[in-house]
Amino acid sequence: MKSFFIVSIALFALTLLIPTALAITTPTSTDTGVPQKVELNPPFGQAAAAPDVFIQTMIGRIIQYALGIVGSIALLIFVAGGFIWLTSAGNADRIKSGKNMIVWAVIGLAVIFSAYAITKFILTALLG
Repeated sequence: MKSFFIVSIALFALTLLIPTALAITTPTSTDTGVPQKVELNPPFGQAAAAPDVFIQTMIGRIIQYALGIVGSIALLIFVAGGFIWLTSAGNADRIKSGKNMIVWAVIGLAVIFSAYAITKFILTALLG
């Protein structure tokens, strides 16, 4: 279980770093072939005039990534519960375990969707 969390955190960090690595542009050149300008685009979209906009964008992206990862975990639990139920071979304890996993995954997805809706509503109300 510990290694699962380490891998999840590593993948989350990697998704944050990929746009940064892809943001470097090639230099433009004149007829002489000498580079004139090198641009480095910000990793989270256009550079904002105020630092508050950048922070809001960053927080929004972090929430978006976190909800995506949690939703993926809930989907995996849903599939695992279905697999346990299907391979139970009539064992009542395994059937109950599989059903419980599916029920809790559905409850988790409902919580995730409601958290997204509440977060979007609050941010829209606060930021306009």
